Amino acid sequence: MEGFPNCHCNELAVLKTSWTIANPGRRFLGCPNYDGLNPGRSCGFFFWYDAPVQDRAKEVINGLLGRLNNLEREKNAKESKEKKAYSNNSYFGCSNYLLVALILVPCGL
Repeated sequence: MEGFPNCHCNELAVLKTSWTIANPGRRFLGCPNYDGLNPGRSCGFFFWYDAPVQDRAKEVINGLLGRLNNLEREKNAKESKEKKAYSNNSYFGCSNYLLVALILVPCGL
């Protein structure tokens, strides 16, 4: 984006969003080489782009994120349970099957 500074690696800083409890939804500029898994690649450039999040906004955002996370866990648990039930009840890819036997017995014996 135009107007952003270069980091200490002399690359254009990138705009990211913090989702920590202390700064939920707050945007910052950072080194494009920072990936969280390998912080040694980053020059450590960091600058808050937005003003601090107000306490009430933190409470609301964190509460909503908590509810969203709970719903995701419930959904995943339900899908896992359904998948397990399907795999336990299926036979040749069918969950419902009917076995019909036809026995022919000659008459007059």
